Amino acid sequence: SGEVSMLAFTVTGYWSLFPTWYVHPYAGIGIGVAHATGYYQDEEERKDADYWVPVLHVPIGLAIELGKSFQLAIEGRFIDGIAIGGALQVRF
Repeated sequence: SGEVSMLAFTVTGYWSLFPTWYVHPYAGIGIGVAHATGYYQDEEERKDADYWVPVLHVPIGLAIELGKSFQLAIEGRFIDGIAIGGALQVRF
């Protein structure tokens, strides 16, 4: 058993499919590094973890245009496991 937390830094490129549509899908791919800290316990002793590891970021989502400067994004992504999230994006 154990517990690990991770802070990741990535550079990701996104491709919008049908970007002129009001609602459009997108996908991306990125690379980066992550700092993983925590511990794991085997049957006899506890071992601490403190590592820098390479990461792969793969987002797939759906974007909804909310005007010229705003976009709502809902996506599933893989970076340290599979996650589902959303964001309100502001363009400058």
